[in-house]
Amino acid sequence: NLTLHLVEIQKEFFLKGREYIKPLTIKEMAENLGVHESTVSRIVNNKYISTPFGVFPLKYLFSHHFGTNSPDVSAKKVGEMIKKIIVTEGGHKKLSDSKIEKILSNMGIQISRRTVAKYRKKLDIRSSFDR
Repeated sequence: NLTLHLVEIQKEFFLKGREYIKPLTIKEMAENLGVHESTVSRIVNNKYISTPFGVFPLKYLFSHHFGTNSPDVSAKKVGEMIKKIIVTEGGHKKLSDSKIEKILSNMGIQISRRTVAKYRKKLDIRSSFDR
C-alpha cells in the first residue's frame, strides 16, 4: 500500500515535524513499489493527510534531495531550517542571506547565498534589509 509505505518512510516527519521530512521523489516511490510514476502521482493527487502539525497534501511528503553532500537532507528540510533561523534571529540586527549561508554551513549543509535567497523568497520572507 502506497500510503503505508509513505508513512513508514516519513515516520520522523509525523513524529517530530516538518524539519524532519526525508528526501523522496515520486520516481523513487514508484521504483520501490514496482509501479509507474504516473500511478503514484494519480494516487497522491488531490489527497490530504492530517498530522499533529496540520493537514498536508500527500504530495508534500515528496521532496527532492538537496545537493550531493547531504544525501539524507531534503529540499523541504533546508527550507524549514532557513525559516527557523530567520524566525529565531531576534534582536535589531537581522541575518543576511550570507550569514544564513554560514550558519547552515556550520550545520553541515553546503548552500550558496543565492540559494538561500531563492528559498527565502519561496517562503515569502523579505530580505534582512526589509524585515
